[in-house]
Amino acid sequence: MSPRRSFVALGLPLSLLFSGVLACSSSEADSDGDLGGGDLGGSGDLGGSGASDDGAGGGLASGGQGTGGAATGGGAGTGGGSSTELGHVDFVPYYEAGSAWTQNASARAMVDEVFAQFEALLRTSGDWDATIEVYLTDDAASSAHTYFDAAYSTVTFRGQQALTVGAWAEIIAGQADSNGNTDAAGNGADFSIAFDVANNATNAGLLRHEMMHGLGAVNALPYPTMTTGDQLQAPSVGSWVSPTVYELNLVDGAGAAWLGNYDSASKKFQVRDFVIEPTYTAWTDGTAGFAFLGVADAGGDFLMDLSTGPSAGGAELWLNEPLELMNAGFHPSWDTLAEPDRAFFRAMGYALTGD
Repeated sequence: MSPRRSFVALGLPLSLLFSGVLACSSSEADSDGDLGGGDLGGSGDLGGSGASDDGAGGGLASGGQGTGGAATGGGAGTGGGSSTELGHVDFVPYYEAGSAWTQNASARAMVDEVFAQFEALLRTSGDWDATIEVYLTDDAASSAHTYFDAAYSTVTFRGQQALTVGAWAEIIAGQADSNGNTDAAGNGADFSIAFDVANNATNAGLLRHEMMHGLGAVNALPYPTMTTGDQLQAPSVGSWVSPTVYELNLVDGAGAAWLGNYDSASKKFQVRDFVIEPTYTAWTDGTAGFAFLGVADAGGDFLMDLSTGPSAGGAELWLNEPLELMNAGFHPSWDTLAEPDRAFFRAMGYALTGD
């Protein structure tokens, strides 16, 4: 682990933020956006929506555990290898100048503690080291959210092309930092986190949550929605889409992969016929049947139900919010990395110490 470094930066205009939609212990958020320029949010054109924001919020109500056995295995993806032979990952915080971060030593110490946990767990997938730069502002009105200034990267995952965040591409694929060095305004950061420092200065779990988005828990497909009249709106069965690495680990209510056939010419995946809860009432318990398929410490499946929440005219399925990974009521430790975090990383292809 490298010595901790941090930087105080000037303010960055936050035109790439997500709006909160949930009044719980914290807020879930999303918004429309375009790859390369937008707040990669929850609902938009295929390939144009993605990472998220939020905190510990859980959905319309608390959801339950799991949807039964999954047919698709997670696997360690492109990670693998002995952790002692692999490179180190260094997370470097950059703080917005004049923000609450600069006045709050306890909050900055919390960041150092959380970043150290990630550095102790993660390794690169080869003999290179990776430096991940995170820009931290106090511009969240409540809770926190993650945003990106650059397009998703195209990478090879399990022999197929998919989209992912820059940090994944650097750590796992060994790609050069496409953003360059971070400047005083936060430009060039691998990702940014707007954080309500005043009310969450010691909320390490909230920062852990946002780091998961920055490291790949993002969607390129629009959130499925269910109207109060039980009308489902989702990517149509048989359509060809460009998903993220994360979305390739999503399974439906029967435990089958949501995305199936891969066309090597177009580099797209086909949406399979899928099982999902069919009514608005069913969605109001906090889940709708979809799950993220992680890899457990013992090597088997580790299913994490995806959260639902309110939307205009009904409810929506938050594709990038697995309950056990992202929700304070389901994560076993919240402030520290635990099995759900490791299960997520393994399925995403990260190499972990101890594996």
